[in-house]
Amino acid sequence: MELWIFLLCMDLLIPITMICIGKYYAYNKTKSINMVSGYRTNMSMKNEDTWVFAQKYFSRLWYMCGMILIPISVIVMLLALGKDKVLINKIGTVLCFAQVFVAVVTIIPTEVALRKRFDKNGKQKP
Repeated sequence: MELWIFLLCMDLLIPITMICIGKYYAYNKTKSINMVSGYRTNMSMKNEDTWVFAQKYFSRLWYMCGMILIPISVIVMLLALGKDKVLINKIGTVLCFAQVFVAVVTIIPTEVALRKRFDKNGKQKP
């Protein structure tokens, strides 16, 4: 049971982090384009408009994904409750990798949204 509780807590860290980062950047806009914090890609750093759009879009996306991942993670771990330690470890590890995958894949819709709204030079499309 201790292993299950530990893995549940560990598997909730990624969604909670996504929620916190999403909320943080939704309410605490970075003052200007920088190389330290925020959603930083070539397209998002073209100009101030692309920067602001990318920060808003990505923060909402991470918040929503985190909110979706929490109940999914709890349900998956509840399904592992009472199983042997090896199976619990495997389920917890697969769940963690799936969460990291979701966190990384959120880059794709953000970049697609940037390219739909802005041209390759960062000018807003009509």
